[in-house]
Amino acid sequence: MSAAREAIAFVKEHKTTKTQVGVFKINMHIGITEGTVFFKDLKSDFFLAGRVANTLMEIADKASAGEIIVDAATRKDAEGFRFRSLKKGIWRYQGLTKRVRGISLPGKTVVGGGMPAQIISQKLDQLRAYVPDWLYKRIEMKPSFDQRDGEHRRATVIFLHFSGIPYERDPRRAAIMLRDFYSILKHEIENYGGWLNKIDVYTDSARVLVVFGFPRTFGDDEMRAVLFAREILNSTACEAINLRMGNSCWSHFCSASRHCIEA
Repeated sequence: MSAAREAIAFVKEHKTTKTQVGVFKINMHIGITEGTVFFKDLKSDFFLAGRVANTLMEIADKASAGEIIVDAATRKDAEGFRFRSLKKGIWRYQGLTKRVRGISLPGKTVVGGGMPAQIISQKLDQLRAYVPDWLYKRIEMKPSFDQRDGEHRRATVIFLHFSGIPYERDPRRAAIMLRDFYSILKHEIENYGGWLNKIDVYTDSARVLVVFGFPRTFGDDEMRAVLFAREILNSTACEAINLRMGNSCWSHFCSASRHCIEA
């Protein structure tokens, strides 16, 4: 809860960002829940899923800009915070009580500000497998990010939702299915010159965001995206997984901070 409050306060203080084409407003809303999740280290990404993760996304979807929404278990354990019931099992953060309990925090470090070069090098080595080579080199040259580092560029984005993996019922089989699916996914993305922007969870599935046209553009990125989608849908390794896809080809704000944001 303390981290969520600080994150919301930071965004409210920095509520706009300026790019080459104008000023854009930034909003944030947060959902918090607790429980056991399925976790898998994919060696180049971390992945979590399961009922608790899906519930988290359902809770987050009920929050408006600037709000923090929690489940009943989090509300019970969050001593010193006031909440208002939205519906059964879902609560909105309202403020602090006089009984709020202080917590000790490790020393804070601002990204790109004052961190010794040796520590930066050590942390980069730990993250290398989880960061694309081009982004790793970018961080080595400049370990901080600025919205002015990005650009508006035409890019094609594939939204791929997948479900049907038995995370709770059979975690061992789920790990094998996820490993095989991720292997095919990475292979085809590299084969067609795309970029795996992120893999995360949604309310009823997990989802993958793949970008064609950033950081490299080939002039036929739309075709590459369609061919990639066809390969995934026709792959025998994906037959046991429920897949659905959509794509968007438009002007996006792309930056080296590992995100491609539609503008």
